[in-house]
Amino acid sequence: MIVTLAFLIVLILSTLLSTSMNMYLYKVSFSESLHFSLYIELGTRKMIVIAALISGFAAALFLDYRLKKENSQNQN
Repeated sequence: MIVTLAFLIVLILSTLLSTSMNMYLYKVSFSESLHFSLYIELGTRKMIVIAALISGFAAALFLDYRLKKENSQNQN
Protein backbone atom coordinates (compact mmCIF):
# COMPACT_ATOMS: atom_id res chain seq x y z
CA MET A 1 0.00 0.00 0.00
CA ILE A 2 2.87 2.35 0.73
CA VAL A 3 4.40 2.06 -2.75
CA THR A 4 1.03 2.64 -4.45
CA LEU A 5 0.37 5.63 -2.23
CA ALA A 6 3.83 7.00 -3.00
CA PHE A 7 3.20 6.57 -6.75
CA LEU A 8 -0.08 8.47 -6.52
CA ILE A 9 1.47 11.23 -4.41
CA VAL A 10 4.35 11.67 -6.87
CA LEU A 11 1.89 11.72 -9.78
CA ILE A 12 -0.28 14.38 -8.11
CA LEU A 13 2.67 16.50 -7.00
CA SER A 14 4.29 16.43 -10.44
CA THR A 15 0.98 17.47 -12.01
CA LEU A 16 0.63 20.36 -9.55
CA LEU A 17 4.24 21.40 -10.12
CA SER A 18 3.87 21.48 -13.89
CA THR A 19 0.55 23.33 -13.51
CA SER A 20 2.09 25.99 -11.28
CA MET A 21 5.06 26.39 -13.64
CA ASN A 22 2.68 26.85 -16.58
CA MET A 23 0.70 29.40 -14.57
CA TYR A 24 3.86 31.40 -13.97
CA LEU A 25 5.30 31.10 -17.47
CA TYR A 26 2.14 31.66 -19.52
CA LYS A 27 0.26 33.94 -17.09
CA VAL A 28 -2.93 31.86 -17.13
CA SER A 29 -5.31 30.81 -14.37
CA PHE A 30 -4.95 27.56 -12.40
CA SER A 31 -7.90 25.89 -14.13
CA GLU A 32 -6.61 26.78 -17.62
CA SER A 33 -3.15 25.55 -16.75
CA LEU A 34 -4.50 22.31 -15.27
CA HIS A 35 -6.63 21.76 -18.37
CA PHE A 36 -3.61 22.21 -20.64
CA SER A 37 -1.52 19.90 -18.44
CA LEU A 38 -4.09 17.10 -18.44
CA TYR A 39 -5.28 17.45 -22.03
CA ILE A 40 -3.39 15.10 -24.35
CA GLU A 41 -3.21 16.17 -27.98
CA LEU A 42 -2.95 13.68 -30.81
CA GLY A 43 0.68 14.52 -31.49
CA THR A 44 1.87 13.66 -27.99
CA ARG A 45 1.64 9.91 -28.40
CA LYS A 46 -1.22 9.43 -25.98
CA MET A 47 -0.77 5.66 -25.78
CA ILE A 48 2.85 6.03 -24.60
CA VAL A 49 1.79 8.33 -21.77
CA ILE A 50 -1.13 6.11 -20.75
CA ALA A 51 0.99 2.95 -20.94
CA ALA A 52 3.65 4.53 -18.71
CA LEU A 53 1.03 5.51 -16.12
CA ILE A 54 -0.64 2.11 -16.15
CA SER A 55 2.64 0.20 -15.96
CA GLY A 56 3.86 2.41 -13.11
CA PHE A 57 0.64 1.84 -11.18
CA ALA A 58 0.78 -1.91 -11.86
CA ALA A 59 4.39 -2.04 -10.69
CA ALA A 60 3.44 -0.19 -7.50
CA LEU A 61 0.62 -2.66 -6.83
CA PHE A 62 2.95 -5.62 -7.47
CA LEU A 63 5.60 -4.23 -5.11
CA ASP A 64 2.99 -3.66 -2.41
CA TYR A 65 1.75 -7.23 -2.77
CA ARG A 66 5.29 -8.62 -2.62
CA LEU A 67 6.17 -6.54 0.45
CA LYS A 68 2.96 -7.57 2.21
CA LYS A 69 3.61 -11.24 1.42
CA GLU A 70 7.22 -10.96 2.63
CA ASN A 71 6.16 -9.28 5.87
CA SER A 72 3.53 -11.94 6.57
CA GLN A 73 6.10 -14.70 6.03
CA ASN A 74 8.56 -13.00 8.41
CA GLN A 75 5.92 -12.77 11.13
CA ASN A 76 5.23 -16.52 11.02
